[in-house]
Amino acid sequence: MRVAIVAETWLPSVDGVVTRLRHTVDELTDTGNEVLVLAPTTSRAVAGARQLELPGLKIPIIDRRRRVAIPLARPIRTAVDRFHPDVVHVVNPVSMGWAALRTLAPLYPVVASFHTDLDAYLSRYRLGLLRPVLRSMMRNSYRRADLALATSPTGQRRLARLGVTARLWPPGVDVDTFSSTSPAGTVSVWPRIPDRLPNVICVGRLAPEKNLDLLADVLRAAQQSRLPWHLTFIGDGPERRRLHARFAGLPAAFAGSRTAAELADAYRRADAVIMPSLTETVGLVLLEAAACGAPIVAADTPVTRHTLHGYPAALVGADASPDGWAHAVASLLRRPRPTPATVASWREVTAELTAAYRSVVHHRQLDRPRPAGSLSPAPSAVSAGRTVRRSCAADS
Repeated sequence: MRVAIVAETWLPSVDGVVTRLRHTVDELTDTGNEVLVLAPTTSRAVAGARQLELPGLKIPIIDRRRRVAIPLARPIRTAVDRFHPDVVHVVNPVSMGWAALRTLAPLYPVVASFHTDLDAYLSRYRLGLLRPVLRSMMRNSYRRADLALATSPTGQRRLARLGVTARLWPPGVDVDTFSSTSPAGTVSVWPRIPDRLPNVICVGRLAPEKNLDLLADVLRAAQQSRLPWHLTFIGDGPERRRLHARFAGLPAAFAGSRTAAELADAYRRADAVIMPSLTETVGLVLLEAAACGAPIVAADTPVTRHTLHGYPAALVGADASPDGWAHAVASLLRRPRPTPATVASWREVTAELTAAYRSVVHHRQLDRPRPAGSLSPAPSAVSAGRTVRRSCAADS
């Protein structure tokens, strides 16, 4: 099968969307599929896949280092027509994805997937006035696709509010790397931790939507408690410089971005993992940490409850005070280390996605000829279930 992927973000950026997409491309090519990735950035060669960088620009108020795609239909159409795919997958359509769906939906079987709750992000970036425009673009984009996917039940509910029915594309983990039985390595992410304090790690992008400022007050509360601890941030992002200043004088350090092997080792050796974010749509970090058997304390949201279902994590109410968070961490540090969770692999998840691709191609062939600009009816929803193994494949 020939698969063209149109993505708003791609390597060398590091985030949950790119992590999923990178493993998806690897699994697709490993099983004999041909893949073209169209994005505003490209990376070093990815075995078995073609990459094409499309026009983009940087928007300083969002991220000075990331290029944002420009919604130009012509270069997208030209590249896709030359590749002649069996199916087009538009990942997180916003600007370039919006243009791609308008141009390509009448011509090719199209899948569109929801990954990021941009509606929630707008307030964090002081762009709330753009919410009606964003919702209109999203509604029009997803309705043009033959199949809409969401990466979590929360994503399905977000799309449902726009009148779009989406199937679940569940998350996975690189089980060869993120498991309690993976070979131990040498942790190179740790700073010098004073007084042998317990080391709590926070993994992810250093960005406004992650609610990281809260942790400064939590650390201050912990210092005044009977069980103080040290905080290590693993990851990078537009807020790194400001957060350095915010955490000055506190027992905190910034380790920057790290390899998957280093990160897995950090999960296995950390005394706890903390995630204060309220805007996650999946929380791949939580799955990776759980697969490694790390103690987890996180904000109590529908996403974290679903992602960590059955895993003994400490979930803290969104309105909890810094003292409440510090108490939750202290309580977690006193518990025995949990048993590692069993999670789906990217290979399993991508096999389900490939089945969904084939179903979309099959149904489009049955529907031909299709008038230009006409829209397919939205497919029926698939129940999210309680595990990460529920299929995104369409019924056939």
